[in-house]
Amino acid sequence: MYLATHARASNAYRQVGTATQVNLASGPQLVSLLFDELRVQLLRAENALLQNQLPEKGLAIGKAVRLIEEGLRAGLDLRRGGELFLSLNDLYSYCAKTLTEANLHNDVEKVREVARLIDTVAPAWKQVAGASAAQ
Repeated sequence: MYLATHARASNAYRQVGTATQVNLASGPQLVSLLFDELRVQLLRAENALLQNQLPEKGLAIGKAVRLIEEGLRAGLDLRRGGELFLSLNDLYSYCAKTLTEANLHNDVEKVREVARLIDTVAPAWKQVAGASAAQ
């Protein structure tokens, strides 16, 4: 019984911590948090595919696609961001499409491909977020 209570308390604490992080974050820091959670979901999807846990795979990929579409892509101001944001929009669109295909065909390599692509972009956002936090 103690473990269940402790687990609930720990979960509640994490949720409050996450909410606080989001509420206090700047724009670049929010994007960095989105990348962090996206990476978690991609790892969950990959592990679920390797263990043939298809419902878990579907949930993880669904969350990853939402993070990309409703977080990363929706946050791009294509009119003011210039060519860089147009390129990021194309990349995010490709990643969402590739994850949808991975989900449909249970293709772990497509999940890994998206993870590699995201891993090339995320560090730049982390640098911007770090510089933003330092100001």
